[in-house]
Amino acid sequence: RLPALGTCTVRALQPGNAGTRAAQPVERSFSVVAAQASAPTLLRVQRIGATSVDVYFDAPASDGGSSITSYEVLTLPTRAVVTGGSSPVRVNRLRAGETYTFAVRARTATGPGAFSAGSDPVTMPAVPRVTSLLLPADGRYLAGASLDFLLVLDQPVTVQGVPALLLSIGGQQVAARYRSGSGSNQLAFSYTVVPGQSDEDGIGIDGVQLAGGSIRSSDDIDAVLTLSGVG
Repeated sequence: RLPALGTCTVRALQPGNAGTRAAQPVERSFSVVAAQASAPTLLRVQRIGATSVDVYFDAPASDGGSSITSYEVLTLPTRAVVTGGSSPVRVNRLRAGETYTFAVRARTATGPGAFSAGSDPVTMPAVPRVTSLLLPADGRYLAGASLDFLLVLDQPVTVQGVPALLLSIGGQQVAARYRSGSGSNQLAFSYTVVPGQSDEDGIGIDGVQLAGGSIRSSDDIDAVLTLSGVG
């Protein structure tokens, strides 16, 4: 391996000896350029939440004679490229529920190197979403009666803490407390009517309050609890 990049000069000398006359020196110069860096070894791709991954890899066996300045991760099928200084490189803004593959290459002062082999397909987890809210039957409820609600999601979730379904009764906000359903896609909430409460127009649904708890999928993805358009 040549010691440096740039111009290299080779000079040949034949000083001669007792039986041979000295030859004229011969000198030739040529440019030394770096070769392309070889491909890194892609080790694994680790999902981070619903829309990001970390891509782990080993450095290429050869830098081609020029120091590596960065690494580039290619995402397929979008062909988006993310640059990082070392392993792992984080890729953000992926779409929940979509499937991707990844490859990585080194970049040196002379340009990009060879891409690694592609990763195994990685499917991003889907975000849990509310699909419907089942309401109590129409009618009059006296003090002590239970108003029961069923929040339905598009996949099973795990509930931590005691979330609440916020209601509006007679202009006052009250909370229907979570009762059961963790591990399924149907969460039960209930509220007990207290004396003096009245609402001739019907109760209103203001939303879900986590109250320090959580509602998450098996992939540890927080559910989107928007109630607009459900019920």
